[in-house]
Amino acid sequence: MSSRRQRVLISIMVILTMVVTSGAAFAGELKTETKPDTAKTQASDTDSDVVKYSEGVEGGYLYYKLSEDGKAYNLVDCDTTVTSISLPDTVQGLPVGSYMPDVFEGCVNLISIHFPDDKDQFSIYALWECPALQQISFNESNQYYCSVDNVVFNKDKTQLVYYPLGKEDKEYTVPEGTKQVLTRAFPDGGTEYYPPIRVLNLPASLEPSKSLYDGSWVYPSF
Repeated sequence: MSSRRQRVLISIMVILTMVVTSGAAFAGELKTETKPDTAKTQASDTDSDVVKYSEGVEGGYLYYKLSEDGKAYNLVDCDTTVTSISLPDTVQGLPVGSYMPDVFEGCVNLISIHFPDDKDQFSIYALWECPALQQISFNESNQYYCSVDNVVFNKDKTQLVYYPLGKEDKEYTVPEGTKQVLTRAFPDGGTEYYPPIRVLNLPASLEPSKSLYDGSWVYPSF
């Protein structure tokens, strides 16, 4: 066995001994520790500034990494076993900064997710590989986004931003007043997953120049 592997095993044994002697951690406690092999590896496994976070999370953990200036925690990873997430505004007393664009990649068990106040970094690409996702919500005080029947819109509901993959409706009517359906609000060939919609009803308020069909949008279910 290499000396490096021996050092790693010794370190793990020391950590386990400390956990046993200090008692079980309560649910939702924050701990700074190495990420398990079951999680994706956006951050280095040896990072000491990665926080394993479970409060408001069911089925696994989120992983936050301290920013270089030490003023915020960025969401860098998520266990693929997670089923429900309520994202926090702060971690260990510091604000949450950015989200990695593919932080939820491969989270095939994720059913619901809630976004906090004033989080303007919603990326539809982050949820493209979440085929079970049915529920998306935002705090009412969020200035950028809202959800209508779990479909994501901008705050004034003039733009349809994202339709979750796990919604089981075969028909969907875009609400009157919607002026734009953002490109790839309904996932296209960039992912193997599609919502089961077969009929999409568009409102009279939709602006033709800002519709689904901008030359790059293809949806085989229709």
